[in-house]
Amino acid sequence: MSTLYIVSTPIGNIEDVTIRAIKILMSVPVIACEDTRVTGQLRKLIREHFLNVAILAENRHAELVSASSENQNQTLNQVQGDEETPLFISYRDENEELKTSEIIEILESGKDVALVSDAGTPLISDPGFKLIRVCIKRNITITAVPGPTSIITALTLSGLPTQPFWYFGYLPEKEGKRKKMLERIKKMFSSHSESDSDREKPALSADRNPVGKSENQRDPSQSLRMTLFPTICFLASPHRLSDELTSIRNVFGDIEIVVARELTKLHEEVYRGKVSDALTHFSNPKGEFVILFQA
Repeated sequence: MSTLYIVSTPIGNIEDVTIRAIKILMSVPVIACEDTRVTGQLRKLIREHFLNVAILAENRHAELVSASSENQNQTLNQVQGDEETPLFISYRDENEELKTSEIIEILESGKDVALVSDAGTPLISDPGFKLIRVCIKRNITITAVPGPTSIITALTLSGLPTQPFWYFGYLPEKEGKRKKMLERIKKMFSSHSESDSDREKPALSADRNPVGKSENQRDPSQSLRMTLFPTICFLASPHRLSDELTSIRNVFGDIEIVVARELTKLHEEVYRGKVSDALTHFSNPKGEFVILFQA
């Protein structure tokens, strides 16, 4: 039976590709991707730089400690795959409806398909939702090959509470719709409490699970506060960053904010400060951004 593999790819640093992702991308006959050139380049880098590292890492894995030489050679062949380039299908928002039918037809013919985005985890602000829904209805096997995602990477670096967090994708491009969305978010988390000036946000360094206390023994008010003040996450592109930061300041005020840029890349940056200062700091923004703040 065929399988649809949802494969995460590096968000900037090629060394973040997983051994399992290498095995899938180098062996499946069909790859559905946003940009065939980007995914083709990824396979080229894997073939040039990481095959030996992948095999060595697999042999060190607990499940393969006792693997025989024959099994190791079999694994190498699986990772290397065929010398022929797999069939690449350009799968984007613009053609998602049409290409979903094509991919389903391939899967139902018995061929495995890997779904990837240009960077990170598919479906997270990238195409794939419709394909997954159809696969579920058709009882086609789906499995995820987890890996990098800019949202979780930024969240762990931010210093903001990680429980809970709300991810809203990209803000609307038009100013009116963007303002409306931000106002709804603000209302969503302020309607349960007093005025904004009376709210007491939890300290970032607070111990959320004191030693010796079970989940049921913790102060319930602490959990309530964490629920009321989640960390909000957005993706942002450089040409809209200034407008989006301005909209956030107009709705939420000059709040503390975290802006993560070019994560895992050479010029990675995690900026922490007021929105007004961020506007000055990123007056000439370059790269891909994640914006985070507490509601």
